[in-house]
Amino acid sequence: MSGNKEDTIDWELKYRTMKKKLSELKDLRYDSVRADIDDLKKKVAEHRKIHEISIKELRQQNSQMKLAIEELENMKKDIERKTQTITKYKRDIAGKDSTLKIVLQYPYLRVNGASKGRYQISACENDSMQFELIKDDSYTYRPHSLPNWSSIPDFMLNEICFDISKLNDFCMAVTETISNHQ
Repeated sequence: MSGNKEDTIDWELKYRTMKKKLSELKDLRYDSVRADIDDLKKKVAEHRKIHEISIKELRQQNSQMKLAIEELENMKKDIERKTQTITKYKRDIAGKDSTLKIVLQYPYLRVNGASKGRYQISACENDSMQFELIKDDSYTYRPHSLPNWSSIPDFMLNEICFDISKLNDFCMAVTETISNHQ
């Protein structure tokens, strides 16, 4: 039976070929899966590292924000204390001087100096309005500098005298003029 097909097949070669292919399949199956697992482990580690860095940065920012909030709260308390102190000083001063008692009621008017019936007062942005009030039997208003407004009431342009009882009306008129130009 030498012409038989079985005799011509080299079973040993077939076996080695099959074994080689099986080994390649195993390597392909296990090695590629192992490579994928290693690659995924690297990616997970990389993402974990990025996540940790992000958390660290967020915690730092959170700490900085807490410090900034604390500073702002301290500044707010400081401003409140200073405002209370200023209010107390204004009350104390107003209790000693009837002119200052009236002038200090108006938010646009700032007393820069006061001595023996003479009051240096400024108003407006950058103190562009400055004038002096002199108290004798009446008040004398003397303008020193006025803002560049298109219309300034006549009573503010020149020196004028008015009755002591009219100081409140005068301050109100000045304040209204300023607020109309703000």
